[in-house]
Amino acid sequence: MATVVGTVNFILGQAYAIKADGTQRLLMLGDEVYADEVIRTAPDAKIEITMADGQSVALEGGQSWLVSADTYTAAADYPIDEAVINDDVASVEAIQQAILAGVDPTQAAEAPAAGNVAGAAAGENEGSSFVLVERTAAEGNAEAGFDTIGLTATQTAFTVDPEALVINAQEPPVVVNNAPTTDPVTLAAIAEDSGARIITAAELLGNAADIENDTLTVSNVAISAGNGTLVDNGNNTWSYTPLLNDDADVSFSYTITDDGTTNGTADPQSVAGTATLDITPVNDAPTTSAVTLDAIAEDSGARIITAAELLGNAADIENDTLTVSNVAISAGNGTLVDNGNNTWSYTPLLNDDADVSFSYTITDDGTTNGAAAPLSVAGTATLDITPVNDAPTTSAVTLAAIAEDSGARIITAAELLGNAADIENDTLTVSNVAISAGNGTLVDNGNNTWSYTPLLNDDADVSFSYTITDDGTTNGAADPLSVAGTATLDITPVSDVPPVAADDIVSVSSGGLKAEYYGYVEGENGQRNLTNIDQVMDYVAAKNAEITFTSTQINYAGVGRNYNLADSVDIGGGVPSNLDTFLKQDAASIVGTSTVEATDAIIHMEGYLSIDQPGGHYTFEVDHDDGFVIFVDGKNIFDYNGITPLIHSTLTQDFDPGLHKVEIYYWDQGGAYVFDLQLNDADGNNIWIADNLGSVSPAELITDENTPIILDLVSNDSDSDSALDPSSITIKVGPANGDVDIDSNGIVTYTPDTDFFGLETFTYTIKDTTGNESNEATVTLYVAPVTDAPMNVESGTSGNDILSGGTGNDIFAWNTGDEGTSASPAEDTVTDFSVYQAAGDERDVLDLSDLLQGETEATLEQYLHFEESGGNTVVYVKSDGGVSGGEAIDATGSNADQVITLNNVTELNVGVQSDADIIEQLLNNNQLIVDSL
Repeated sequence: MATVVGTVNFILGQAYAIKADGTQRLLMLGDEVYADEVIRTAPDAKIEITMADGQSVALEGGQSWLVSADTYTAAADYPIDEAVINDDVASVEAIQQAILAGVDPTQAAEAPAAGNVAGAAAGENEGSSFVLVERTAAEGNAEAGFDTIGLTATQTAFTVDPEALVINAQEPPVVVNNAPTTDPVTLAAIAEDSGARIITAAELLGNAADIENDTLTVSNVAISAGNGTLVDNGNNTWSYTPLLNDDADVSFSYTITDDGTTNGTADPQSVAGTATLDITPVNDAPTTSAVTLDAIAEDSGARIITAAELLGNAADIENDTLTVSNVAISAGNGTLVDNGNNTWSYTPLLNDDADVSFSYTITDDGTTNGAAAPLSVAGTATLDITPVNDAPTTSAVTLAAIAEDSGARIITAAELLGNAADIENDTLTVSNVAISAGNGTLVDNGNNTWSYTPLLNDDADVSFSYTITDDGTTNGAADPLSVAGTATLDITPVSDVPPVAADDIVSVSSGGLKAEYYGYVEGENGQRNLTNIDQVMDYVAAKNAEITFTSTQINYAGVGRNYNLADSVDIGGGVPSNLDTFLKQDAASIVGTSTVEATDAIIHMEGYLSIDQPGGHYTFEVDHDDGFVIFVDGKNIFDYNGITPLIHSTLTQDFDPGLHKVEIYYWDQGGAYVFDLQLNDADGNNIWIADNLGSVSPAELITDENTPIILDLVSNDSDSDSALDPSSITIKVGPANGDVDIDSNGIVTYTPDTDFFGLETFTYTIKDTTGNESNEATVTLYVAPVTDAPMNVESGTSGNDILSGGTGNDIFAWNTGDEGTSASPAEDTVTDFSVYQAAGDERDVLDLSDLLQGETEATLEQYLHFEESGGNTVVYVKSDGGVSGGEAIDATGSNADQVITLNNVTELNVGVQSDADIIEQLLNNNQLIVDSL
């Protein structure tokens, strides 16, 4: 039985006890150690053993010690400096190697000090054998295959020194290198298709160990199972690249070799290593290539497309289940319907043989690391629609017309095919052309043309029938198809009768003037008493008439001064009874009613006066209460601009024969009301009667002054056997007072000369489409004058005034009493008087007719004198002009009783022209109003 020589009282890391037969045990705290065991500590380990005599032995990491009480000496008993080495004693390593080789080291040792038992082996003692190790130093080497740095003995602790330790043995022990050990290595997994995996020597040595702590190296790394490639990088790493889409595990074999020695001689030992690498699966998208579906024939109806067809070229490396979705037409025509059962119905367009392409999505049900990870790939498929010939189509052709008796008409195949079409664009030919209706003859010229000759003097239409044939094929075989065609030819008649152009003449319908009645309420809405023409015209322009009637003659008179013309309106509304009495014979034409009992009344009349006798002097005789104004051809020729009791006013006026536009305003501001008007010719005959009064029509032949008008001259023209050509209208005798323009479409526009009004006449002719010209027709139209707007009246008063007319035409008027005296004349200033030199221009006006007393145009030099001062023109006025013994204006105007300064007026050329010249200029330009007696 082995002898216990000590007990483990401290251990850090791993330490082993190795018997002479090579078996070893891992020491734990409290374990006993036996004689002749070798104690070995792992790197970085530490152990203390308490010996039987109470002393302690401590070993550091990587040391070995042969256990025996004789292998250590207390430091006090055996000083370190006395240690010696016996050259004839084998090293501890030799003894240990011998022990490992099965040699009994006691047989080789020297006899013990007490001697040997006769015949017994060295060290035998009462049945036991031992190796005597002399205590020669404080340090010694007791390693059995492992290096040690010794055991230090301090006080009660001892350290073995490999150079101080002497073993008495017959032969040197042999220390043998041990091979490394390893277990299979599991490398960290990689994902499929993740690229090269670097394997390091450290990974492959992860489970390797070497009892001597030799340096280990890896070699001969190879794939022992699985796929892929392995490359030695030459730097203790290897690159492993799996096959594409391969997730199978792979195993590696390799050799682990140490750099150990035996008896100091290199003796590398190896062990075979294995490692496995798990390649975790990653789902791969399916693959596919373009699918060609089985062809169908044109117009064969719906084609069922199955998922199996669309998956025909699809594959999946993991053999996942594949599905089809998102099927759509990507090119071509037709319609596609998803039937919901993994089939789709495709219907081509009618007559369409063009290929069609489809796009779709293929999806697998693959997983990655056990989790669903479906992937998709785009698929395409094409479907060939084989052509089937379709018959050509056509519609009736209208051939270009020919004239009657114009000879043979060549008809071409191109004309007959003018409306034909072929869905396949086949070449079309024409045959069997024949007259199907009408007269004449038809000859086939044999060159795809036909000559048709109408009968003489025949203008009846003719029709033709014919056959259109294509050169189409079906599946590559000739399959011509035909359609019947028709064509018509219009033979236009030759005209021999010229067209007839009718006159277009404006006419006057007699019977009276259009008249209106307005009730005026003084004080309503701030309305003042009616006192002047401007008020009357402004009111009419802003209001709608309450009552209308026809004025056949003006002989109107009221009942007396105690009534108003607008009085006597019934409570329920109606016609004022005074108006009914006032209008006499014209009351019967009243239309409308009045609901307001007005204070004043206005009557407005307008229309045309026709004078059919030679021109000459005509005299207006007017009895009136209150005021009135008469416009003839747009001009104010006669008025009484104020309130007056019944008076008689006259005016002699020259009129040319023809049509004259007339407009009259009359007003009564209360009291007696009379308006009686006659226009007497030179013989005293009143021509203001219903036969000469009326309206002009048609409106299509009437335009306003300075306004162009478009005329329809063709609508009443005619042609018995042909059509009229409006573009052929030709003016034969042009208008005297305007211009006529005819555009390329025959639109006729008449533009009157500036300020012209009255009747206008011109003549024209028109042709038909065969070139026959019509008779010469007359156009008579009417250019209506535009009533001049009432001029603004600015009146002076007694004393000094500043008068400003503003924009537009103004009348600056002075009345009797406005003047001062020769000693202290009234001095008025006009700030914006405009002078116009050209005769007929009418702008601002000086109205001195009431201010001057007893003047005539011939005596105005006695009343007026003109001076220019500081860029202004000064008019000196002597209101009585020397009449009835008075004093005429002197040469300097010093005795004037009224002075009028026209600011900024120099155009009268004072100093160049005499007073007589300036007066004549103002009169000719209608810028001076005086009494004309």
